[in-house]
Amino acid sequence: MGVLSLENFEDVVDLNQDVAPDTGIADPEAQRVSGYEKGYQAGWDDAVQSSRDCEERLDEELGRNLEELSFSFFEAQRHVCLSLEALIRTLTEKVLPMLLRETFGQMVTELIEPLIEETANLTVELVCAQSDLEIVRSTVADHKELPFTVRVEPSFAKHQVRLQLGHEVREIDGEKLLSDLRTAIDSHLSQLQEPVAHVS
Repeated sequence: MGVLSLENFEDVVDLNQDVAPDTGIADPEAQRVSGYEKGYQAGWDDAVQSSRDCEERLDEELGRNLEELSFSFFEAQRHVCLSLEALIRTLTEKVLPMLLRETFGQMVTELIEPLIEETANLTVELVCAQSDLEIVRSTVADHKELPFTVRVEPSFAKHQVRLQLGHEVREIDGEKLLSDLRTAIDSHLSQLQEPVAHVS
């Protein structure tokens, strides 16, 4: 007689219990949405990086263009100034001294006129070089509102006049003005003649 064998129901799943979903199998819809989001994010990151790279290139290019434009403008200005050097020196050596001679009387007048309304019964002393004595006396003769005395100072240069009224002193020094102007022009032209390195 054979041995009785009973069926084992321990491994049988209770159909009334909830069966946990198999997490190893992904939902196709979830996979599709996840893939879309990842692709969108990757595309967005690429676009942002591309925009940044483009901005950096534009900034660099703009900086180079501005530097080249500035250098080109300086070179053009330098070239124009150097090409006009002969004209500028003619102006300072011939034209300006001539204008100083022609306008010296007017300069003395402008030195005197502010005192006419401010001063009364005071003697105004004008000191000048021997070479300017005639023009200073001629200018003073046109202003009888003030009593003037004119005195020559041997140490004075041409076109140098000093007006003294009490403790107040005013001066004109045309030659010094021309000398300072020539020095400034010479210095500027000398700087323009120096070679300039283009820093890129």
